[in-house]
Amino acid sequence: MTIIELKEYQKKVAKKANLLSGIFLILFFALLISNLVLVKQLEKYCPDYTWISGIYLVSIFIFMFWSLRKVFTKAKQCLPDCPKCHERIKAPAIPIIIATGNCPMCGEKILDKETKE
Repeated sequence: MTIIELKEYQKKVAKKANLLSGIFLILFFALLISNLVLVKQLEKYCPDYTWISGIYLVSIFIFMFWSLRKVFTKAKQCLPDCPKCHERIKAPAIPIIIATGNCPMCGEKILDKETKE
């Protein structure tokens, strides 16, 4: 693996995380706006609507945590595995790998010597 390949992986992870985060924000705010419409309709037609809005609020939080988890797991799938220990390289470790050329998990050399500056 070269430094250029590692930086390309880093860019791919950032791009995918940004895209998925944008989709998440759009869906989240769409849910919040639909919640306002739902509450207005419930006030009009159902005077005791607190249990329905409670269930809806809990489902929004479940959706929020589920989708955030999906965002980060999808972004992590873009990162390569260490060729020596076969552990997935984590995004915060990429600058360390570029500086040292070693895997932060096993300590083995994973960058090619010719391309390391």
